[in-house]
Amino acid sequence: MARTKGTLALSANFEVKMAEPLDARSRVATKAELILAATWTSTDSNVYTYVGMPVSVYADSTAANNGIYRLKAADYKVAANWEKMASSDDLAGKANYSGAPTLDSTGTPATADVHFALESQDSLTALKDGDGNIINQYYQPTTGKTGQDLLNLIYAGL
Repeated sequence: MARTKGTLALSANFEVKMAEPLDARSRVATKAELILAATWTSTDSNVYTYVGMPVSVYADSTAANNGIYRLKAADYKVAANWEKMASSDDLAGKANYSGAPTLDSTGTPATADVHFALESQDSLTALKDGDGNIINQYYQPTTGKTGQDLLNLIYAGL
């Protein structure tokens, strides 16, 4: 299925003048609000949720409930249809490695199984797609790091 084409063509950007998201649906204070009709009812009394919609829960009194959720089925009123994707505790300072890089006989990386790293302690950010292709990467040595650290990352396939 193709994406839904937009109805407003715009060759401009926005200068936001309030500390709120452009799409008001993208943030709720508590996890409980995810399944409330009042949360999703627009000013015209209709509901415009969609499968795949990401929503950030940012101020739940139960800290474990805070994070990014995705609506995985059409009925937003069913709690099981909201899948927690990540929280800041899940991602901050952590990298997910499923295996060590393998070097061939010449010392060239043969494989590297880094799936993602976000805001790691070594200032490494890398994102691979499902086929293992690097989509984006960034490395900036932090205090106490050397060029050798960068070379180690290159040899690791990043």
